[in-house]
Amino acid sequence: MIRRIIDLAEKIKQDYGTCDPCELCRCLGITLLHADLPRRINGFYMETAGKQAVVISDSIKAPLDSACTAHELGHALLHKGVNAVFLTDSTNFVTGRYEREADLFAAALLINIEDIIQNGSSIERIAKITGVPSYAVEQYMSLCVNCC
Repeated sequence: MIRRIIDLAEKIKQDYGTCDPCELCRCLGITLLHADLPRRINGFYMETAGKQAVVISDSIKAPLDSACTAHELGHALLHKGVNAVFLTDSTNFVTGRYEREADLFAAALLINIEDIIQNGSSIERIAKITGVPSYAVEQYMSLCVNCC
């Protein structure tokens, strides 16, 4: 599954010529909305009546807004039809795997591994620049370094 996530992010970047998650939402027909969300919620993905939407808190700023949009786009592409809020609130199903997969997708979408290798940036610096959680940056980099 991990390789599939990275391959999907790479394919989307290549197909659409961008790694901008807002532009990719537009290209893929996924509605992107900004809303006044509760403080603990940076964003969420939802699907209703066959329409997909990503909702991002209007209180978060760059680079977290881009990372959050990429994360939610990951849910839209990897977990179509899954309602994580329902699973969390109404079942005993653990959604951590879905969150880790969406974070890895965000890392693969937003990080240019060639730039990282050339510049030798640390995991913490990349996480700060991209807004992607450091564990996802580390996982992505370890997978890519092993592939290159």
